[in-house]
Amino acid sequence: MVGRLLAQRIEVSRAQNAINLKEGHFPAGTYVVRLDQPYRNYAVDLLSPQVFPRDKGEPYDDVSWEFPANFHLAAIPTEDASIRSAALAPLKETPKADGHGVW
Repeated sequence: MVGRLLAQRIEVSRAQNAINLKEGHFPAGTYVVRLDQPYRNYAVDLLSPQVFPRDKGEPYDDVSWEFPANFHLAAIPTEDASIRSAALAPLKETPKADGHGVW
């Protein structure tokens, strides 16, 4: 998923330390996509849930571009200003999985 964001020139960082926000506690290594970047609108499109009007029937495009649903991840928006001072390391290339995932 992160590789696909980077391929679209969306800036992704990783938390160097644990982050405490109003929305919860996030460990070091958490991916962070700040929205003060050139491709902000595309990042929002990919990380926000798709909402289709209920009264309009089935959507024309049944393919979801929503990353959280397709990749089974939590994209948690925050307005907590303390995220701006978090120690973040920008990713320059797609991270490699270490093979210790949960199946």
